[in-house]
Formats: sequence, structure tokens, C-alpha cells
Amino acid sequence: MPYRFGILKIDLKFPRIKTLHQLVHNLESKSPVVEAMKARECPDSELAAELQVFANEDHEKDLVLDGLEYLVNQGFFDDAKKKLLEVLNEDSFYRGFPELAAYGWLERHSLAVKPQVEVNPPGVLNPNGCILDGVLSLYNPVPASR
Repeated sequence: MPYRFGILKIDLKFPRIKTLHQLVHNLESKSPVVEAMKARECPDSELAAELQVFANEDHEKDLVLDGLEYLVNQGFFDDAKKKLLEVLNEDSFYRGFPELAAYGWLERHSLAVKPQVEVNPPGVLNPNGCILDGVLSLYNPVPASR
């Protein structure tokens, strides 16, 4: 039975996803990429409140899955797996989720982004260089003919 709290609609149907293994199994059923990452090897545990919200929101999971698939398709399997494990860990959820969700959103809207770009001085202030999460491709419109 759905309840409305302000603009948030919460569906209280059961069974709700409450454990890490339930969440991983759900993600694996939606994406073979997640299955290949063998995230079920993590110990099972009850999900923290923030993770329970994520686990029971299909739209948010779809963004993360799209982001994972985008990274894997771009040749960044290890980075994708690392980000997935961050999402599944309550201590690093807010580090992994926004990055994967952003990749997923950009992919859904056909915005070209090059992920995991290494930048060295003078292109970055850090004298050791760094790896950027992504760089948007420049938009070069074709000039209108007169």
C-alpha cells in the first residue's frame, strides 16, 4: 500500500530489500555486468537506512547500473567494480553512488564523457597529477549556412 509523505511516495510492499545479499541478487538479476563482479562474495549484513532507500528505488538502481555498464563498455571494469563496492558499503555509499549515477545520467542523455582521465601539470595544480572522474567532450556545433 503506497503512502505519501510530501512529494515522496513510499511503497510498503513486501518483501522489501533489507540485506546486502538481497540487494546484490537484485542488481545481478538486472545486469550481467554486476554478476561478473562477484559482489556476493562480500559478507551479508543488514542495510543501513540510506542503503535501504537506494535498494528499494528502481530508478536509482537503474542509474547506477547504467553507470557501471558505461564504465565497463569504456574498458574500466576494475574502476566499475570499485565504484559498485563503494555503493554497497554504507561508509562509502556517498562517494560511489554520485559518480555512477552521473555516468548513468550522462549515458541516458547521450552526452559524451571520457571516464577516468589522467591529467598532469600544467593541466592541473597538483604537481603529481591526478585522475579525473570524467571529462565532457566539447560541443562543436556546425555553423549555420547563410
